Amino acid sequence: MNPKRLTELAFDLETIANQQVLNNLPPAKAAVGNLKDPDKILAKQAEADKERRGKAGLNLYHNRVAVFAWCNGEESGRILLEDETDEAERKLIAEAWDILAGYEKFITFNGDAFDVPCMRLHSLFLGVRPGVRFDTRRYTTSGNHIDLRAVLTNWAPFAPGDFDFFCKRILGEDSGKGDIDGSWVQDYWDVGMRDEIGAYGEDDAKKTWSLYQAVKKFYL
Repeated sequence: MNPKRLTELAFDLETIANQQVLNNLPPAKAAVGNLKDPDKILAKQAEADKERRGKAGLNLYHNRVAVFAWCNGEESGRILLEDETDEAERKLIAEAWDILAGYEKFITFNGDAFDVPCMRLHSLFLGVRPGVRFDTRRYTTSGNHIDLRAVLTNWAPFAPGDFDFFCKRILGEDSGKGDIDGSWVQDYWDVGMRDEIGAYGEDDAKKTWSLYQAVKKFYL
């Protein structure tokens, strides 16, 4: 007898700044006030540049995908960005689509607002043909994509409730992120802690899968 085919996949993206894009933008605005000292002005500018680089990781137009992580309930994995080039990101995204194409249903947390448009936009930017057409219609769970945050907040984009909250409230545990959270991904990347970012993304994918197993009994 053939084993039952796995048809559902939870996935998660971790992103960093795309420095090539930032280099083509006007300089970040530094709060120099009445400063006259050139060294202090340069220091303020460096702070502004670092702050913008940190925020760029969450901007769909200014970021790169650094990790694609997934979990199907029986196994999990991740793909890491090899370096900060378009070629490396193109390879990562192409491999991610190859994995996604093997499944019929996809689960994310906040994927309607971030993960799905990020995959679509970056595929467009980099000339990668998508392997899946995600259904992102609101107020329905009959399509091939389930955004757990949308379901749990009744598709209210500004409703409270982040990943940690729902992990604690529904699973009775925190998100398992340990010493890293999404706001630190850029800093970890910059100091070379790439494997830690990968592990963080994979853990998010596993927790997303666990949330889905709990939620679908009542919502789906």
